[in-house]
Amino acid sequence: MNELRRVDYPDPHRARTRALLRAHPEIKKLLGPTWWTPALTVLLVAAHLGLAALVSALPWWVAPLAAFAVGAFLSQALYAVLHECSHLLAGRGRALNRVVSLFANLPLLVPVAISYAHFHLMHHRHQGDPARDPDLPGAIEHGLARGGFVGKLLWQAGFPIWQVLRTRGMPAPRQKGWLAANVIVQAVFAVGLALWLGPSAIVYLALSLYFTMALHPIAARLVQEHHVVREGQETYSYHGALNAISLNVGYHHEHHDFPAVPWTRLPALRRIAREVYEEELHTHRSWARLWWRFMTDPQLGPLSRVVRGEAAAAPAAERAERVTSRA
Repeated sequence: MNELRRVDYPDPHRARTRALLRAHPEIKKLLGPTWWTPALTVLLVAAHLGLAALVSALPWWVAPLAAFAVGAFLSQALYAVLHECSHLLAGRGRALNRVVSLFANLPLLVPVAISYAHFHLMHHRHQGDPARDPDLPGAIEHGLARGGFVGKLLWQAGFPIWQVLRTRGMPAPRQKGWLAANVIVQAVFAVGLALWLGPSAIVYLALSLYFTMALHPIAARLVQEHHVVREGQETYSYHGALNAISLNVGYHHEHHDFPAVPWTRLPALRRIAREVYEEELHTHRSWARLWWRFMTDPQLGPLSRVVRGEAAAAPAAERAERVTSRA
């Protein structure tokens, strides 16, 4: 059903967290940061920039092909690093995590590290609240949702834009110094890279970031996480092979239940609570299959989401006004 599901019950993750800790107290041993993340970040940044240098020496048409075939996966892994840093899982201390996130941000070109952390944590705190969850669709997306296959294609193609528009009207990050550092570092890096390697390298990195969010099978992750394919369930995991090169970013249900468990230990969490994550909850096995289902199934679309809270209970006209203010 391609329309919002309004519910009157709270975010289910908190209750599930308490229940699982009672049933499996050993889960507490999985909590806390891992040094694998900053170590892997160095390798990912080096690989991405190395490929950008290689692409810059080849014909122009290699850049988009390389971005689609390889770069998108590297950018998704780096985005997963930003995600880990937002939960302080890349090491001890907030400052270290922000430094790691700034470094991981370099090949992504756009200064997103600090703002992403802010809005992602808002999503965790206010899941499903149209007034405070920046992961919910805005007004323009509501219009595209009614456009069938073409509307969904436009929604997919423009997702990086919608993601920015969703945050309008929401509290901005308060870490002004870190925000400024993020912008300055990215600007200096992008200009220096363009002067050193030329436009092909910039095109490769820019398209790599774009394909993590649009017009690529791995972009189905954005559908996988919270689009309802089974009534009564609002968060979904992907347990397919591509988790191996994506820092287990598909383990979304496990992550929402235990955001303090780093990516390296999410498979262990799944094994411990097998009765929930493998038997009770619906999971996806293929991003490509999900992407095709999303595009072709009229019952699934951008509005297949759960909403709650005062904004969700408001009259339709008032809700429309609220989402319009975000777009």
